[in-house]
Amino acid sequence: MTELLNVRDLVVEYTAGGGRVRAVDGADLAVAAGATVGIVGESGSGKSTLGLAVGGLLPRGAVPAGAEVTVDGLAVPLLAPAELRRLRRERLGFVFQDPVGSLDPTMRIGRQLRLVVPDAGGPAALRRHLERVRLPDPERVLRSYPHELSGGMAQRVAIAMAMAAEPRLLVADEPTAALDRQVRDQVMDMVFAIAAETGTGLLLLSHDLPEVVRRCARVAVMYGGRVVEEGPSAEVMADPAHPYTAALARSAPGTAPPGARIEPVRGRPPVLDGAAPGCSFAPRCAFSVVRCTEERPRPVRVRGRDVLCHRAEELVGAAPPVRLAPPAPRDGAAARPADAGTVGSGPALELDRVEVVFGAGPLSRRPDTRALRGVSLAVAGGEMVGLVGESGSGKTTLGAVALGLLRPAAGAVRFDGAPFPKRRRSLAGRMQAVLQHPQWSLNPRMRVGTSIAEPLAVLGRADRDGRAVRGMLDRVGLESGLADRYPHELSGGQRQRVSIARALITAPRFIVFDEAVSALDVSVQAQILNLIKDLQGELGFGALFISHDLGAVRYVADRIAVMRAGEIVETADTEVFWTAPEHEYSKQLMEAM
Repeated sequence: MTELLNVRDLVVEYTAGGGRVRAVDGADLAVAAGATVGIVGESGSGKSTLGLAVGGLLPRGAVPAGAEVTVDGLAVPLLAPAELRRLRRERLGFVFQDPVGSLDPTMRIGRQLRLVVPDAGGPAALRRHLERVRLPDPERVLRSYPHELSGGMAQRVAIAMAMAAEPRLLVADEPTAALDRQVRDQVMDMVFAIAAETGTGLLLLSHDLPEVVRRCARVAVMYGGRVVEEGPSAEVMADPAHPYTAALARSAPGTAPPGARIEPVRGRPPVLDGAAPGCSFAPRCAFSVVRCTEERPRPVRVRGRDVLCHRAEELVGAAPPVRLAPPAPRDGAAARPADAGTVGSGPALELDRVEVVFGAGPLSRRPDTRALRGVSLAVAGGEMVGLVGESGSGKTTLGAVALGLLRPAAGAVRFDGAPFPKRRRSLAGRMQAVLQHPQWSLNPRMRVGTSIAEPLAVLGRADRDGRAVRGMLDRVGLESGLADRYPHELSGGQRQRVSIARALITAPRFIVFDEAVSALDVSVQAQILNLIKDLQGELGFGALFISHDLGAVRYVADRIAVMRAGEIVETADTEVFWTAPEHEYSKQLMEAM
């Protein structure tokens, strides 16, 4: 097969924090026509930057150098802006990690879809594009604005738009990260089926190594801006030749028996400035020797694969076995301040028969939408309640009501036993949130350190020496030097960890976690979930943990509440729910795992 995409020695640098960050550092990659290739790696490995470079979409301040990037025979760096737009319109499709950011908030979905495919035909043809991604009620979706859709529905719209023109190459950056588990496989099945039918090459960017191995014929593993191993997916997973690939495979959910901790990749991803002389993985590698810290590795062929490791030939099959440890108990026994909440100490949050109605407007022919239908829920101090359900079930709407961001049409909301105040500012410091998309909680004009410290400033507790910010960055697994960067200079996973640090810095009484780990790579999800549990044990805050990942919910939650069509259909203690769900919809969720 001929090469549809060819990347050779790609280098991309950003200006960040007064210095240069080399996000991609000499990456090589090829995708044949009709082939499926996955790129895996932690946040900050360079996956997304490489994907943007393929389409000439690098942001201002990014400098590509010394690179050959060709798509369908066209040299992308040499194309004029009009030629780039034509390339992306006719030959390239993109699905980005943040669906809301890729849709025009001022334009209805139907109009946006017609702009992507001007000759799509009438309304029936537009509906078919949405039906292919299994969107319910496509007529309503076509008339909707992006903000009227849930995160999962918006992502499915983005996938439909990307595939509508049947591009030669589809670049998908975490395309199902916002989808609930029930429909994730369905959508991915659909994407790969359409790609196979149309001969579309597919480049899938993900942090989920097992998913990529299951879906793609070949996999490229990125670390430190370079492709450190590339080869047939099944072979790479079964017998990794690079120490980082082996560590990434061991950190994936499902590699450890139930009840055992997942072993994350030890250490932290590097802060890349291009100055380190040796292998960027050396500080985290169990097999590092002096040569690894002094000499930049070159590709070597090991079992038919290209591997960037000085010791690859001698280390094949020598990766250390997975070490298992029992999980921390969910018994609330961790030390807490004397005044901290404990499970059963009284509700931190109460929702009593709450109704939320989204009006269609006085001139609209559409009926009002009842997003919440008589929802009642209580979360005790020190308790973590997991809220699960498919996209559009009302989970995020309930979270917004809990935070005071939405006023219910009926029912009552109480915080610490008192009616919810009319001025939410009076709850500053006592109630915080980690939202589904970190961009929603981070000011793009503020440096990371300033954003994290902002809640303290609101309380009159300014972090003048930066000690609190540095401490929180360390606790969420980020280098203190990132405090001087802006949000757009971080990867998606790094931005989400900054959001968590910002929410936790005031030691709040109650936190809403809305898909708090959905944007994080597999190797750090366990670390963040452990961090949330540990901090809850120390501080005793109550929490609502909203997620479509039942595994994550089981790990952190004391109780589980299941939502469907704006109603809570079942509530039970976590282990009771796990062993004997009662509602038919709950059973369907469990079967979809």
